[in-house]
Amino acid sequence: MTQKQFAQLLNVSGNTIHCWETDKQEPSMTMLLFISEYFEVSLDYLFGRADY
Repeated sequence: MTQKQFAQLLNVSGNTIHCWETDKQEPSMTMLLFISEYFEVSLDYLFGRADY
């Protein structure tokens, strides 16, 4: 999935995705929950605290 596709899915700008990836900005908890549900992974996985 490209940054553009991910941004469209989340209804945010491509720049927002770039800022998340470069640690210039952090997604909200609501956004993190949506991402974890969409990809069917835990929040621990998103935070690098679990393998699955």
